[in-house]
Amino acid sequence: MQYLSKPYDAAELDRLAVNDSALVAGLRSHLRRDIREAGGEPSSTVAAMSRAELLAALQNELLPLPAARPVATVRAGADPACALADAIRAAMESVTPAAQPLDEDAIRRIASEEAAKVAPRRVVVDVVSAGQTRTVEGQHWLFPIACAVVSSGVPLYLCGPAGGGKSTIAHAIADALALPFEFQSFGPGMSEAKLLGYRDAAGSFHDTSLVRLYRDGGVWLADEMDRADGAILTTFNTPLANGSMSTPAGIIPRNENFRCIAGANTAGTGASNLYTAAMELDASTLDRFFFLAFPYDEAMEARAAGVAGPAQKDCRLDAGGVASAERWHAGVLAARSKCEALSMRHTVSPRASIMGAKLCRAGLGLDWLIPGLITRGLPEDEARILELAFREGAL
Repeated sequence: MQYLSKPYDAAELDRLAVNDSALVAGLRSHLRRDIREAGGEPSSTVAAMSRAELLAALQNELLPLPAARPVATVRAGADPACALADAIRAAMESVTPAAQPLDEDAIRRIASEEAAKVAPRRVVVDVVSAGQTRTVEGQHWLFPIACAVVSSGVPLYLCGPAGGGKSTIAHAIADALALPFEFQSFGPGMSEAKLLGYRDAAGSFHDTSLVRLYRDGGVWLADEMDRADGAILTTFNTPLANGSMSTPAGIIPRNENFRCIAGANTAGTGASNLYTAAMELDASTLDRFFFLAFPYDEAMEARAAGVAGPAQKDCRLDAGGVASAERWHAGVLAARSKCEALSMRHTVSPRASIMGAKLCRAGLGLDWLIPGLITRGLPEDEARILELAFREGAL
């Protein structure tokens, strides 16, 4: 069969011969290769797929893509609580039965002195890429989760209050992954030309930050994405989910190192009392992202202000336990059935299975994956229902 470029071009697939058994065998071979490169085993269902299903799987990327080259791991810094416990234990062990009763004021003084000697806990992330390790610290306590999601090639949706550091962490992730960084702010005046570029009167093509990074690789931030008009995001949806982008200069294949982060103040549910200009985002847009609630980091805020503050929150990638891809998929199907049975205004699509399988292999725990891909921004009561359905289905 003819050579197929990767990422697969939808137009290229449409031109392939319809009735060709060798073609069908070749398509199955391509899908098996994709699965192996992603670190999994080819599914038995691949052998039973029709030509149309094989083409759809290639065109819509309904099977895992290869894992991104950078892999993020986490280790925690010194914990003041450990030092305090050791100091108090040592003081108590020094007291013999014949000694005077333990002086509580002395214990408080010892604890205070020991705490002053120990730096507050700081999340430290080692990013391993091409055999080299970059150590990143001094970032938001959720940096390890955000970095692991982005490094796995899954689009990330950061939802949090103004001034929380969403743009800062996006730039820091690009630096950690040794990739270029650019951004585009969304708003009412946003046009397709600002996303896809345009040709001037002389016929010269003017590209954009999205086109450059989509073509050459890099981390692209869609800042204030919940201010965008729905029609603009529809234009953006196609290149984000597929392997190519249609521009005035022609079809551009997606670089394997293209990464996308969206920053927003809301969960895409529309305006609130605080963020009155926010738009309600279509489910087809939100479905393409891993949702991460991004609150203020008070320890990071204190450091920036040069004042004493609380210890950095701990962050474990495997919080809630790491599930197998098979268990994850079973839970997704159960959550989808519950969502449909209750007629929720919510989507649990095959993308939840695909992106979740990637992140399970990257070591992310269920405490991150369930809110990130299943309950994304739902009210607490509905989120609890879907989470319970997921966990029962994943048993």
